[in-house]
Amino acid sequence: MRNVLVWAFAVVLLAPDVSGAAAGRPAAFKDSCGATESVFAPWRDAVLKRRPQWLAKAEAAKPELHRRAMAPVRLVRPVADAKAFQGWAVVDAGTVGTALNRPLS
Repeated sequence: MRNVLVWAFAVVLLAPDVSGAAAGRPAAFKDSCGATESVFAPWRDAVLKRRPQWLAKAEAAKPELHRRAMAPVRLVRPVADAKAFQGWAVVDAGTVGTALNRPLS
């Protein structure tokens, strides 16, 4: 039972994304429950052994990105409209060429 509690505390206290955790401070966990390096060694070794496999799986699962250039067709502007989705509608604001003759502010 003690080993189960030691592992559970290790997961909680050493988790990097848990606020209030002893992230990056293994000594805090070791001091609180008397854990030694030998407690963590089997887990560390298993992670180091499996890491190349995990990286290979992640690389194989990475989706292919498709890129293409798209040119703007028209200018639009948002207008408050109670009947539109989320209260805003988009209306035509002219051709793309007119954008070059207008100030940005």
